Amino acid sequence: MPTSTKPTNATFTVKLKHIWALLTKPAENKTGFLDYHMVRRKYIMRQACLHFKKNKHEPAPLLGLQLLDIGCGDSTFAAELCFRGADVLAVDTNKQLIEQAEQQANQRGAIVEFTTEDATSLVAHNKKYDIILCLDILENATVQEKDKLIWAMHKMLNTDGIIIFSTISSSNLAKLYFKRLLEQLLHWFPKGYFTTKHFISHKELKKALSKHNLKVTTLQGVFFDPQSKFWHRQKDLSLRYMGVIKHK
Repeated sequence: MPTSTKPTNATFTVKLKHIWALLTKPAENKTGFLDYHMVRRKYIMRQACLHFKKNKHEPAPLLGLQLLDIGCGDSTFAAELCFRGADVLAVDTNKQLIEQAEQQANQRGAIVEFTTEDATSLVAHNKKYDIILCLDILENATVQEKDKLIWAMHKMLNTDGIIIFSTISSSNLAKLYFKRLLEQLLHWFPKGYFTTKHFISHKELKKALSKHNLKVTTLQGVFFDPQSKFWHRQKDLSLRYMGVIKHK
């Protein structure tokens, strides 16, 4: 069952102190922020192995599973999950990012298929996937775009498949943290990268998924701690959260 996420005033105060620490020591903490990739990778492997009853310590626990990485960008997830046995299709509408990701995969000897098609156009291929990744995509999509994306994922998800996602909450704290701090003050993201009205809470996401006969089965909050310089899993979903989606 998803974890209760109502933050206390004390939690909010602590988060603000962490934000201030990031602001006063940006150079020291940027490297730690990039560890988010590792947190997501561990989460993907753990949830996939739990769902398909695989041993995550085996060399290729995802062997034979069809995996779709939507909005892959130039990340190395496609190559990494290919080496864990999955048959991977990585898609992104940005041609430059796809070319970078493909070059990195080729350099590592990872056999991954890349395409610049969007998720909705992939539906026409009538291919089903055991695992669909939707990482940090929803917070950049309009309500209409979210609905089309969720529809497409529902159409392409195998009956016993899972969608693993990560996104930003629509809380005021998240808007302050990602837009004001990380984008405007620390410049970790290009100007105008975040549109806060597109951020989505876990409750809003559940409602959007329900329209397409999908449900959230697992939720996990994540937060960057500037003191330890690592991303940590937490119960609180008020900033960024990850989760697993299945057919109802």
